[in-house]
Amino acid sequence: MVAIFGVEIADFLVRVIVAAVILLGGFVVGKILEKLCHRGLEELELDKSLRKAGVRIALEEGIAHFVKYLTYFIAVIWALAELGLSTVVLSIVFIGAIVLTIVAILLALKDFIPNAFAGYMIYRNKFFKKGDRIKLNGVEGKIEKVGIAETIVKNRSDMIYVPNSFLIKKVVRVRKQKKAKQ
Repeated sequence: MVAIFGVEIADFLVRVIVAAVILLGGFVVGKILEKLCHRGLEELELDKSLRKAGVRIALEEGIAHFVKYLTYFIAVIWALAELGLSTVVLSIVFIGAIVLTIVAILLALKDFIPNAFAGYMIYRNKFFKKGDRIKLNGVEGKIEKVGIAETIVKNRSDMIYVPNSFLIKKVVRVRKQKKAKQ
């Protein structure tokens, strides 16, 4: 047999074909997993539950896309390994991708997490509730809704969306709504 760079051509062609099959299979499996994941999350009504809780994030589609691209990434890594690339290089690429993903997720959630904790504190300690009137930084209005991440305050002309972490940090004057006589 003919050898190039110490590798027989037949062996190299087999590796290329196997790598191509792995890539093709990985892309097909990734697409199937995306659809299955999306359908499963739709069945759980994840986005609908989050909207009820006051969170406006399309998490179903985001998670489904993440699963698809993770599958693609694994297929590419596997195909490159089949071609004989160094596992050290592949490990560095994989770790780099994981670090970038974690940083992206943390940056996306950097405002949501403190607001969610503040929303929990507002709810648990019953600082105020729907119908109470508040005054904050010279703006006065009636609370329309206290959500996970934000509180909606209506004044005479506007609806004001106030992040819950802002309400915890500032001095807020609350005038409790009077209970109706029964």
